[in-house]
Amino acid sequence: MQKIWTTSSPHAIFDHSYKTAATTEEGCRAVHFKGRLYCVYIDGLRDLDGVKFISRASNASLWSGPGTVSDTPARAQPCIFVFRDQLHVIYASTLGTTLLLTLDEASGLFVLTRTLALNLAGTPSAAVLEGRLQLFYHAIGSETNLWCRSTLDLNEWNRAEVVKRDGNYSIATRLDSTAITYQRLVHLIYKDAAGGFYLLKYDGIRQWTRAQLLLGNDYPDPPAAVVHNGLLKLFFNEAAGDTKQAGASYNVHQYAYDGNVLGPAIVSTHLGATNSIGAAVQDGVLNILYRGKPD
Repeated sequence: MQKIWTTSSPHAIFDHSYKTAATTEEGCRAVHFKGRLYCVYIDGLRDLDGVKFISRASNASLWSGPGTVSDTPARAQPCIFVFRDQLHVIYASTLGTTLLLTLDEASGLFVLTRTLALNLAGTPSAAVLEGRLQLFYHAIGSETNLWCRSTLDLNEWNRAEVVKRDGNYSIATRLDSTAITYQRLVHLIYKDAAGGFYLLKYDGIRQWTRAQLLLGNDYPDPPAAVVHNGLLKLFFNEAAGDTKQAGASYNVHQYAYDGNVLGPAIVSTHLGATNSIGAAVQDGVLNILYRGKPD
């Protein structure tokens, strides 16, 4: 079991990683909500352990100890997102259900809101545009397709639709996707089954752009994404789990996208990052969290 580490920077280069109290064999996800950073993760091994979180206030230097999101074991990493001024976590459980939990701000505890009939496989990604939540996910039985459902209130959901790369042909991907709202459009990033990370933009109603190649690098996990200083920042880890990839050094690669062009990678070395990264902005500072073992 390895710890989740964290590092921050107001610019781009990360160093001086700090160990948190969280342990996992998977990646993590992070978000900023009402002055606090939150990071969710599987508390150990998928299929065996539940979901926990750590948090940090804007005026604090240390992260909190682990708190429980749910004791029900998770089949995949949880997704955390803010919608309608509340903080939510969604994940696929070993019970065969998709659980939606919401933070009760008065108690600081997550409570089960409802189970969702999503047939969820993997970790979904979420983006909010014009008050509507867009959820992108793999479904059991069609793991190479990417599906989209949306809702205005988390109660009523529209019919699931498969995401298409050009209006005609479905996306073929085996990795989870990354979704984020940027420049008043949903930006959806996925790794094609044939290789390369692609970008689709969506107006939240009906219009999709054609998929464009964003990055040809063969990173093992989907990127973390945040908007910082007017740019869309993407963070990739070089290695998946404890199996070091050929030529990988466990560095974190950061890219900046301005809506038209993706800049070159800014590499932060000696972080020891493995598995998917969590990223969030707090008080104008970039923060990343990851499972790893820094040099």
